[in-house]
Amino acid sequence: MVFKGISIRSSNYGIEEDIEACFLNWVRFGSQPLSRIVGIPGFTLFMSLFFEAGGKYCVVKKLRRKVISYSKKHDPNLYHLSLRHRALTSVRLHKFEKAERIQDRLLKSLTEDLVGTEYEIQLLKELAYTYVKMGRNTPHEKRSISEGKDLLIRASEIGMQLKKYMGKAFLIIT
Repeated sequence: MVFKGISIRSSNYGIEEDIEACFLNWVRFGSQPLSRIVGIPGFTLFMSLFFEAGGKYCVVKKLRRKVISYSKKHDPNLYHLSLRHRALTSVRLHKFEKAERIQDRLLKSLTEDLVGTEYEIQLLKELAYTYVKMGRNTPHEKRSISEGKDLLIRASEIGMQLKKYMGKAFLIIT
């Protein structure tokens, strides 16, 4: 049985064509504000991951810019998630300072109810990843690896506190 829109090709190239077709279908809604169609902002961020995997960073940039501008006003959770994806993409493109700025801003903007939570641990781990990659790929930035280690220790301490309060096993490093 063959479903409409599902590629029966065995190569990854066929999958990329299907993703491209999905994107072109989405473009038809692209001129409309994202808020008119329920689920489009999250779907747009999800689609950007496919284009990022394919190395089409110009498309990724357009999609994420649109999601960030919408979600900044309407959906704080999606806004944070979009910025986190943007930072990790910057690391992949070796734009370490940009990633560091975004991640540092996210950590500083945590509300009191998010400080000392698993979410803060995740942000610390992502910033540590940025520092380690920066240290490995930029010869004059060797201090970054030790800063990354310090962040992981801080994340572990928060995790231990959570484990103590929760009274059950808590996975710190994934």
